[in-house]
Amino acid sequence: HSGSDINKKRGNALKILIEILWKLNSKFNIAINSIEGGNLTNAITRESQAIIFLEQTHTDQIYTSLKEIIPEIQNLYKGTDSDLLISLDLMQDYADETSLSKDFQNKLINLFYIMPNGPISLHPTSKSLVHTSLNFAVVHTLEKFIELKVSTRSLAQYDRDTLFEKLKSLIAMSGLDVKIEIDTIYPSWPPKFDSKLTEIAQQVYKKLFKEEVIIQAI
Repeated sequence: HSGSDINKKRGNALKILIEILWKLNSKFNIAINSIEGGNLTNAITRESQAIIFLEQTHTDQIYTSLKEIIPEIQNLYKGTDSDLLISLDLMQDYADETSLSKDFQNKLINLFYIMPNGPISLHPTSKSLVHTSLNFAVVHTLEKFIELKVSTRSLAQYDRDTLFEKLKSLIAMSGLDVKIEIDTIYPSWPPKFDSKLTEIAQQVYKKLFKEEVIIQAI
């Protein structure tokens, strides 16, 4: 979940895929046909895939490069995603022979590669509490455009607005023709750890159950 699990350092399948595509795109002449991943903005992406075209003469080199890259990435997620699977499957025939233009492909991969993902900042007084975060959630390749969906969260409205402004600036720097739409807005709700209601709830809980209540915020 992009709210309660964003600080667990789980892998985001889309960000991992983009990392690999960026490295391949910088070394080899590949053409991206499509990128797909994610389905919900409030879910950390579990699966993703890309279809790419490559020169047959580079197949062995790409396999060799992936054999070096994949173990390094898997090692990063040993403690959180020990069953992380990354594979390259060769397709002999594929009906859709279209691909992104090289200029668009380069700009898109660069933007997606540096797009932030995960915790942005922690709460100033409760260090284990994520204050502001971004989930790189969904990418769909459609007939005339690429769709990207992200989810931003913050305990403070100002921080969430600032993160959105930075995203717009980053997208503007990419040089891509982008249309930005805001879908669902979650209101910010700063926790008040010293509120009177919290104090009363702690007292009543201890009186009823003879133990201290654990107060948490997400």
